[in-house]
Amino acid sequence: MSLPTRRSSSIEEFTRVQLELRARAGASRAGRSSPNRTRVVAAATYLFRGAIRHAECGRKMEGAKRSHATFYRCAARTLVPGARELLDHPPTVYLREDHLANEVNRWIGGLFSPRNLESTVAALVGSQEGPDPAEVAEAAFRRRIGAAEAEMARLQRALEAGWDPEQLTSQDNAAVAEKRAAQAGMDAIEVTERFSANEVREMVAELGDMSTRSSGSRRPC
Repeated sequence: MSLPTRRSSSIEEFTRVQLELRARAGASRAGRSSPNRTRVVAAATYLFRGAIRHAECGRKMEGAKRSHATFYRCAARTLVPGARELLDHPPTVYLREDHLANEVNRWIGGLFSPRNLESTVAALVGSQEGPDPAEVAEAAFRRRIGAAEAEMARLQRALEAGWDPEQLTSQDNAAVAEKRAAQAGMDAIEVTERFSANEVREMVAELGDMSTRSSGSRRPC
């Protein structure tokens, strides 16, 4: 009984060695000399990732870390050869993140300044207008539950009329599963909280001076 065990072990050992040899063969000399050494590079973070577009070509600008600052750039060489945007596109456009952040912070501070506070509060309250997403979702789930119950009732009538139960079982199971899924979805709905103008003003007052809070301790590089 020990022979199959040794053979299985040999096969596993052979497979492991072959995979390791293939991995080393495709690695650099440094990688072959120290195959277990792994270099982990932390992912770069960008405040405005995916949100900055170059006005000339409309493309999203990509982040670029430098020793002294973080930039967003758009390079003409990455455009499709012959594209119309190439006619007026500079070779490379750079935008410093800290300069942009300072302007954004100044703009946010201005929105909540005493002069603009009421118009900002009105805009925030107005953004809540329209149908409540939670109510819309609940109505959709209720329609699904109603349709499932109607299907279950139809199958019950068919059963009472003498239909073969085996032919109706799968349809009934599907209707029951649909009702349960819709009920679970409705139970998981989170109530959307809406704020009045006074509540928004109170929250702004609790935050304090937005011009200093948004900038924090950030300093230009």
